[in-house]
Amino acid sequence: FETYLQEVESARQNGYAVDKGNFAKGVVTISAPILDGQRQPFMAISAVGFSTQLSDNGLMAVCEDLRDRCREVTLAISGGVG
Repeated sequence: FETYLQEVESARQNGYAVDKGNFAKGVVTISAPILDGQRQPFMAISAVGFSTQLSDNGLMAVCEDLRDRCREVTLAISGGVG
């Protein structure tokens, strides 16, 4: 359970969460939140890929890009609050 709590805190700090094969072996899932005007999670966008197709650098690039796109959507739907 401690590992789970550490992963939740990491997701909070990074602005995205990564699952490397926990849900499905060989599958990587990345998710980032879109927040409402009160900074509460409203929805999320996820990307899914096969772990064999993503290098560590490629994974980091997708994580950061997804987080940044979600922040843009957050700003657009929340009237600039985000």
